[in-house]
Amino acid sequence: MSTTTFASAPATGRLRAAIDAVFDVFASLGEGLSAAHEYERLSRLSDAALAARGLNRETLSQDVFRTFLSR
Repeated sequence: MSTTTFASAPATGRLRAAIDAVFDVFASLGEGLSAAHEYERLSRLSDAALAARGLNRETLSQDVFRTFLSR
């Protein structure tokens, strides 16, 4: 019979990395949802209201997501 001993430090590091990854996924999901809500809000505006903000309907999705990606 053999006994295997695991060091606790590497396991703790892997656990921390897994937890960080889960938090990163939820943070990214939150940012994506925020961007989608912003797009929906802006897409309801008239073309004149978009133009007053320096936006246009043709590039609205790129503009919104570029803003959220640059944060």
